[in-house]
Amino acid sequence: MGTRKRGTLPKPRLHKRGHHSLRIDGREFVLGKPGSRMAVERYNGILAAWVENGETLPEGFTLGVKKVEAKTPLVTIQPTGGIAIAGLLATTLAEGETVSCGRKPRKHA
Repeated sequence: MGTRKRGTLPKPRLHKRGHHSLRIDGREFVLGKPGSRMAVERYNGILAAWVENGETLPEGFTLGVKKVEAKTPLVTIQPTGGIAIAGLLATTLAEGETVSCGRKPRKHA
């Protein structure tokens, strides 16, 4: 690997798994898929901190990645009488019938 000239900005490199990575001050940062908004925002955030601190990263610098929370379903289906799917499945299994999802049913030992 070559060295970067003083005064030039670090450039992201393409990882063999298809994402951009950026190495600054011996630390490797994964930016994301090339051209994605997330990759551009991470790159700009890292460079802003790097330039503000005199071309070195501040001590304890992190990207501050947000954790994705589980989303609630947009549509909830409530039965309006009749047999619910869980009840139908329980009844079918209680009667000893085989339930399959498009495959041949297997015999269990």
